[in-house]
Amino acid sequence: MINYVKHIVNGISKGVFNMNKITYYLLFCVFTLLTACGSSASVQSDLLTSDPDEFLHQDSFSFPISGQIITPHGWSVDPITGNEKYHQGIDIASEIGTPIKAASSGIVIVINLSQTLGGFVVIRHYDSIHTIYGNLGSFSVSKGDLIAKGSLLGTVGGNRHSSEPHLHFSMHKDGIAVDPLEYLDTP
Repeated sequence: MINYVKHIVNGISKGVFNMNKITYYLLFCVFTLLTACGSSASVQSDLLTSDPDEFLHQDSFSFPISGQIITPHGWSVDPITGNEKYHQGIDIASEIGTPIKAASSGIVIVINLSQTLGGFVVIRHYDSIHTIYGNLGSFSVSKGDLIAKGSLLGTVGGNRHSSEPHLHFSMHKDGIAVDPLEYLDTP
């Protein structure tokens, strides 16, 4: 871990690291220390034994669940209201209880409930990308968890704004909604 701290200091002095990379390196070191001290911090063991560069540069995104896309990104007609609206993500049809997996490595920054998204999780990834998973019926992560690609986030639930059970999945780059299909690996 001392090598990681030296790597951070060298990167800062050379101007190579942006704040996202520094934050991930520091989190990696903190979680490593907590685990070594016997803390009950929720961190997956495979992340603690891996090289943080490998974790940080996870540049591919996978579909969080399998299923048919029932609402694409962009303008569409709301099945409940019949009004046209801008849909910031994609809706993937699924059965209630289907496991939802993280599309890529990152840190859980929000777990909450809303009237439109139901239960939802937001993950911050490298390079100013955030993924949002909505319509969760249960959660398997906590705010602050450092997670690997494919980690279980929770299960599909439902909400009153849904015509059928599905996962709402959206991606934001630099705070702007982008089409997830431009980033997701082919299933």
